[in-house]
Amino acid sequence: MYFRIVVPLAWPAILTLTIFTWRETWDSFVWPFIIITEDNMRTIPIGLQRFQEEYVATYNEVMAISTLAMIPLVLMFFFFQRAFIRGIVLSGLKD
Repeated sequence: MYFRIVVPLAWPAILTLTIFTWRETWDSFVWPFIIITEDNMRTIPIGLQRFQEEYVATYNEVMAISTLAMIPLVLMFFFFQRAFIRGIVLSGLKD
């Protein structure tokens, strides 16, 4: 009964929590900045910050790298958007 009633109703909340957790992990800066010592383990924000430090980076280069870093987040949103809508429709809300 739990998997037939509760889980389908809670699925949009579970999915939202998963996406927000992944997004915060993807965009984390402070904790990886403190503990990462190797160049190949950098996160995207740390790599962007190091790029600005090492090179004379103009705003168009920084924005291009930021746009590329945002593509996985946008794809994840579009991929799971249908699940959000389906969860709201199937949640049993009536007019």
